[in-house]
Amino acid sequence: MVLDYVQSLLDASRNQGWFNHGLSPRAGMGLVHAARAFARTDDRDFVRPDDIQAVMPAVVNHRLIIKKSQTQLSAAELLMSEIEVPV
Repeated sequence: MVLDYVQSLLDASRNQGWFNHGLSPRAGMGLVHAARAFARTDDRDFVRPDDIQAVMPAVVNHRLIIKKSQTQLSAAELLMSEIEVPV
């Protein structure tokens, strides 16, 4: 479920045409690793979608340049607003 969510975020970054370059597989791995560390700070050994959302700005904002700057959203906020969070 969480890996599917991460894959959806990566796919959207590449295919929606919002960014000059989409997120790489390595960016996805970094996102998952950061989310695991974040979950451990909450004494959990599993990752939830909200962990992904919590670390996403720190992990991806420096990797993405928005093509159309009509939005006030950060790159991470734009992606998260467009992809449905699994329940």
